[in-house]
Amino acid sequence: MIQQAIETAFQAYSSGIGESSVVIRFPGRPEQYELDFVNGRQTNKSSGE
Repeated sequence: MIQQAIETAFQAYSSGIGESSVVIRFPGRPEQYELDFVNGRQTNKSSGE
């Protein structure tokens, strides 16, 4: 599940063992999104928005 993947990535980041951002793909969507935990931003990797 995507929510669990995001939570796991965030927990790793806040523990100092993970990256500050993660790239994910939501089920049913072809685009990839970058979640930036430092800036609190979600960016569509295809459009840059």
